[in-house]
Amino acid sequence: MLDDTNIRDRYSDIAASANLINGEDFRNTVFNISKYAADMVVKTLGPFGSTTIIDDSTFTYPSKDGWTCLNRLHFNDPIYDSIYKCIRQISFTIVNKVGDGTTSALIGANAFLEEILNYQDNNEFRQVDFMNDLEKVRDKIINKLLNGDELHLIDKNGDFSDIRKIAYVSSNSNEGLSDIIQKIYQETNNPNIYVTLDNGNKLDYEIQTGYRFECGTLNHKVYVNTDDKTCELNHGEALIALFNHNLTYNEHAKIISMLSNYANALHKTIIIAAPYFDDILTNFMGTAINGMIQQHQVPNILMMQIPLSLDIQHLYMSDLNMLVNGQILDTGKVRAIYAMMHNQENPDKKVEEELLKAPTYNFESPEDLFDHCLGHINKITISDTYAVLQDYDSVYNENLYKQTLNEAEQNYNFAKEKANKSDTNLNKDFMNAQQRYVKLIGKMGIIKVGGASELEKHCIKDSVDDAVLACKSAYDNGYIRGLNLATIKVIRELMKDSTLTGSEFDILNMLNNVFLSMTNAVLTNKYSNEVKRRVNVRGAQTMARITSLNMNFNNEEIIEFCVSNNLGYNLVTETFDDMEDLTVINSVSTDVEILKAILGILSLMLTSNQFLSTNLVYDRKMTRAQAIEQKVEVQKQLTSAIADTIISKLNTNMSVFQKISSFFKKNR
Repeated sequence: MLDDTNIRDRYSDIAASANLINGEDFRNTVFNISKYAADMVVKTLGPFGSTTIIDDSTFTYPSKDGWTCLNRLHFNDPIYDSIYKCIRQISFTIVNKVGDGTTSALIGANAFLEEILNYQDNNEFRQVDFMNDLEKVRDKIINKLLNGDELHLIDKNGDFSDIRKIAYVSSNSNEGLSDIIQKIYQETNNPNIYVTLDNGNKLDYEIQTGYRFECGTLNHKVYVNTDDKTCELNHGEALIALFNHNLTYNEHAKIISMLSNYANALHKTIIIAAPYFDDILTNFMGTAINGMIQQHQVPNILMMQIPLSLDIQHLYMSDLNMLVNGQILDTGKVRAIYAMMHNQENPDKKVEEELLKAPTYNFESPEDLFDHCLGHINKITISDTYAVLQDYDSVYNENLYKQTLNEAEQNYNFAKEKANKSDTNLNKDFMNAQQRYVKLIGKMGIIKVGGASELEKHCIKDSVDDAVLACKSAYDNGYIRGLNLATIKVIRELMKDSTLTGSEFDILNMLNNVFLSMTNAVLTNKYSNEVKRRVNVRGAQTMARITSLNMNFNNEEIIEFCVSNNLGYNLVTETFDDMEDLTVINSVSTDVEILKAILGILSLMLTSNQFLSTNLVYDRKMTRAQAIEQKVEVQKQLTSAIADTIISKLNTNMSVFQKISSFFKKNR
């Protein structure tokens, strides 16, 4: 018969050699890793958060951005690092959608898990049912945030002062950046701002006007005529021929020569745009261009490769064609040109080309086709990787341009609405619709991040990226009171619903505690909760409504006072604000995405019970050594117990012996 002890020892040895962490060990590992990350970034939270000095082997720099810190954190144990990456990935959606909120989400998830553990000690519940109720409550809160009285919309015909406030809050009180973002919105009414590092030593911006499209300019250096290494063609001196197929020497050399002669006769430069030019044609044209240069002539022909591998890129070409008032030169038009050339050269042997009878290809001559199909460019700036078309909507096809822009905007809004229902914004249709709409708007702000060193530039860029995304999110979806005050108010309003189940009410109560702790964490970075101070009141309406102006508040009292009186709070100036004139505001999407991320992290913690990893290495020698140590420890404990028993009995016997001896002495 098998010895039960040996079976258990063998099972333990086998379990130790598996690449599996399960049960309570896994839960504790996930919780402690998440708690450690939250404890690290809580110090960066809010306007009075501290910076973290980051050494990434390339350079050392300070950062107050929670996502930057989380992105640099790693654990030497590969198992811990893998689990941490799962937690961190859930926060990626917040960063990518609204710029900030990562720190709050991680802190909130840990606070909520502690609430759940306390709740679990006093209540029995099935995790599946609990998670279902949690999702129902989440959806109710989100719906009330997006459609309730707390939501304010950006006035897109106003001065964008609200956008400036959001930029100020999300950039931790950067006045210069807030002014720049507000000016960009005022000048472009376009929330899509491009951020780039610059060679200068300060933060600056410019407004790019025109339709920007990607291209590869062949022999670009030949055409450069500006200080910034671009080529500018002005005053309507350029024509453009848009081909939607690859160009080869055998099929297109004569047509390109004709286009060159046609443009030359009009004293214009011809831009040949196509997806690809074969090497023979490229060399042929390169030789012609070099010949013009040797004769001290500016080349009048420029070859430009435009990507057309994706459906959206075909839409870009169609839009470009509309803006220059041209027609795309497809393979049918190429056949039509050659048929007309043949008929001109051989009037007695004309080709009865059916294609020429179709309305699309019904031209009298190649020159007639060029007149109708070539696009006209008033002004264009061309680099080696992109070009910007300008002054197009005021001359050519203005009505068609407005119609196309309206269509692109409708497609963008539809795709955005669809993407907002998803937990990720990495949606191909949404990104394509957004990119097309942005291009057609024709105005975009570019923020140039300069600094005294690369270190300073990267620190500033973190803040700029957050502010730009936060403002764009508010422009698209609206804003609410900052410091989680709107969310706390919504949660408390939902708690009054008599139709709630007991579990739903308990979840709302726990969420209330979670968001209170998140807000308190922001305030605690300036004052501990024990510190009471006088808070000023801003706004005549607020002062008239509030009678207890002489009260001193600690952090918890400030939060409760704001929620119960529908006030905002500015931690920097230490003032209460009226709802009509809030100074601290957030994009509503920030609070929504924080709530989603909290549930995402909780789902990972609550619904998983084991972790299987190829990174877990089994050391048999170490396991055996541990087993031997354990047996030695057991032997020591057993020996110690036996010794204690013997000593105890000896002491007992000695006591008896002493009593007997004492009896004989007395009766001797």
